[in-house]
Amino acid sequence: MSVIEFPGPELTIERYDDDGNLRHAEHFRCLHTRIDDCASMSLFAIAEMEKRDDGKNPQLAFAVYHLAEMVLDLKRHYHAAYKGEIEP
Repeated sequence: MSVIEFPGPELTIERYDDDGNLRHAEHFRCLHTRIDDCASMSLFAIAEMEKRDDGKNPQLAFAVYHLAEMVLDLKRHYHAAYKGEIEP
């Protein structure tokens, strides 16, 4: 007789739809060019902001620089996840 009752060997294993996984993987790969394009445009926006920033619109300058930083970080994260260096 046991004082503690342990659960049985019933394991729940989640099964994933292979078609859904394939579709998800294809969409993930499709993001590659779009994310890279956004990152490139963010660098253009920074360059133009640096040329024209007269200090009169600090919120605009912050928005441009911060948005570029966010997009470039997204690109780094995406590529690391794509290469399997990190979990998505």
